[in-house]
Amino acid sequence: MRNQIRNLFAMAALCLTLAACQTAGLKPEAINTSGFPPAGWVTERSGKTVTYSCPQPRCKSPQLVGITPIKIRGDVEAAIRSGQLSRELLQALDNLVTVATKQQIKLSTPRTIKNANYSGFEHHMTFQTSKGPLYVIARSIVQKDRGSIAVSAALNKSTAERNLRKFLAQTEIRRVQ
Repeated sequence: MRNQIRNLFAMAALCLTLAACQTAGLKPEAINTSGFPPAGWVTERSGKTVTYSCPQPRCKSPQLVGITPIKIRGDVEAAIRSGQLSRELLQALDNLVTVATKQQIKLSTPRTIKNANYSGFEHHMTFQTSKGPLYVIARSIVQKDRGSIAVSAALNKSTAERNLRKFLAQTEIRRVQ
């Protein structure tokens, strides 16, 4: 399960990356995750990727939250803010993946995020596994030509949504010049 979830990070970054690498990840001082994780969760760091997992029996089912850089090229934030890179465009790509995988992977992009500190999208993914569906909720966080993605995965959709909301509420994201 842990390897599957790690592979989801790579897949999510791949799905969200439309161009070759130029810069990756927000500047280190732009994001502060010191308010997360809750007691009993395990933190693992691998390069710039940080994952938090809730082991059993602490949690009834496996849960994971993480953040990793995404590679982008050009001022993607300006494209999001101007509507050139829109929710509708990503939804069309999501539908393409859903059809191509014969509904084994279902993707949707329900929200565009635009605030003073960053722009991005909220992504919902459902992966059909031998043990049932795995729900992944993600938030892309883009500042000009740099980006990261926060991901929450669980066997229950509302748990994945709740964990991502908690992570974002306890994480400080600020714009650094």
